Amino acid sequence: MHSLPTPLPRFLTSTPPAYVRWLTLMALLLLVPVAQAQEDVPQVTNVMALENVRVVSSPGTVSEGATVLIRDGLIAAVGTDVAVPVGADRMDGGDTLTVYAGFIDGLSHVGVREAEEEEGSVEDRGNPPPARAGIQPNRDVRAFLDPEDSAIRQLRTQGFTAAHVVPIGRMLPGTGAVVLLGGDDPDTMVLRGETAQFAQIASASGVFPSNDMAVIAQFRQTFREAERRQALEEQYAANPSGMERPSHDPVHRALFPVLSGTLPMFFHTDNALDLHRVLALHNELGFPLVLTGLAQSFDALDALRAADVPLYLTLDLPEAAEETEEAPVPFDPDLRTRTHADVEAEEENLKARLREVQQQYERTAALLHEEGFSFAFTTKDVAANDVLAHIRRIVAAGLPADVALAALTTRPAQRLGVDRQVGTVASGKVANLIVATGDLFDEDTDIRTVFVDGEAYDVTAAPAPDAAEVNPAGTWALTISSPEGTVDATVQLDGSPEALNGTITVEMVSSDPTPLDDIQIDGNVLTFAFTADQFGTIRARLTLTETEADGTLTIPGLGGTPVAGTRTAGPDQSAR
Repeated sequence: MHSLPTPLPRFLTSTPPAYVRWLTLMALLLLVPVAQAQEDVPQVTNVMALENVRVVSSPGTVSEGATVLIRDGLIAAVGTDVAVPVGADRMDGGDTLTVYAGFIDGLSHVGVREAEEEEGSVEDRGNPPPARAGIQPNRDVRAFLDPEDSAIRQLRTQGFTAAHVVPIGRMLPGTGAVVLLGGDDPDTMVLRGETAQFAQIASASGVFPSNDMAVIAQFRQTFREAERRQALEEQYAANPSGMERPSHDPVHRALFPVLSGTLPMFFHTDNALDLHRVLALHNELGFPLVLTGLAQSFDALDALRAADVPLYLTLDLPEAAEETEEAPVPFDPDLRTRTHADVEAEEENLKARLREVQQQYERTAALLHEEGFSFAFTTKDVAANDVLAHIRRIVAAGLPADVALAALTTRPAQRLGVDRQVGTVASGKVANLIVATGDLFDEDTDIRTVFVDGEAYDVTAAPAPDAAEVNPAGTWALTISSPEGTVDATVQLDGSPEALNGTITVEMVSSDPTPLDDIQIDGNVLTFAFTADQFGTIRARLTLTETEADGTLTIPGLGGTPVAGTRTAGPDQSAR
């Protein structure tokens, strides 16, 4: 692994006596710690040269044996005849490393903290305050950026260097921004603000709109009221004589750019039914629409073709089908169980149907491409550590690699209005780069280093010392950060690491345990899923020690939310 030194502080760039500069430099070098996974890779100067590398500057454009020169966070030069300045830090690719433009997430909650929601009783549940109803288009995601969010580091290991992020909320959570996935200052993370209004069919809790149809009705009412208020303000501005001055209304005013066609509405859908509902609203109200999610778009091709709107396809996929040495048995829709002796055949037939569904979701991107649709990708509702594996599954299912790369780089950059800054490896652009051992979509390729705004992050450092295998069997007391506040939960796991089963009991939701599905332990990383009526399938990913748990729950419609806890009873100890 090549080591890249840390920039000197600005006060060291002046010209003190030579011996002072030498002593200061020696002190800094002695104090530099050994880099761990996702630590900044040390730098000595503000110039970095990646030499003897294969450069994929854009989909389909490749240079062999090239050099990428980075200066002050920008790409200074790219090519086979780049002159490297004396004193520049160098990384020699040895003709084995490949440099790509960093991935861009088309829609995400990465790096976004949840806002505190209003508490207390509501006098009229049929007409609650806008915030309780989930109507908050006046919120700006830039107020909720958290550079310390662990999902930023996790998504960076997958090759992502920028993301279009939106607030966490319900029906109308607020406006989005394109941010860089690096740095420690929310203000300097922002590449472009006020990119879009975000919307989704997500009901409120305990107040109107409390179901999907109510959300649609409330969206229509909110939109029409915004139209009325905009007309009043325009009329008053043109001729205020005899008119009462319109009152200031930040909630509806935030929708004026959408009404004027200058700000798109990014509308997220989880299924084909929601997709058709959103398209009906679009046809009725005429707002500028961008569709995201599209998990079941294979069932709505004609509607998508008629709508002719920008698309962002989810990278969320069902669990991969189990690989077998024998050829899988095809699904038989006419199979019927006649006696107990047919149970095994029925089980195999159900597994075959599951494989078909899994493959259908994996092939959605290839199908959209074959049908002539252009799309980018969104990681919303996907566990950050699974993203690259899902992309590789999609490519293996038939999406051309160049199309996949475009959906992760050039297309989102152009659509989000940041293509002059990011999306390709070109002189003058922000140094958002991936350095990999080969073709990014090959299973055997590793990402070595990710550059964000010219700062290098080491992806393949040694694993953390607590990554030893952990037996998770026992009882775990967890604390979940939910949109309604902190929620306690208890997970009970039984069996051996090779065959675990268990339940989760979530307070404030149900006193009855809910069965866990897809329970896996890989070293010290525990994953499982469970179904909640209000949200659908929720997936957990927890990093364990013998006594502590820390990780995220990925909730449909809300994205990743933090969860932490402790073991209260274990397989080899009594309850404590």
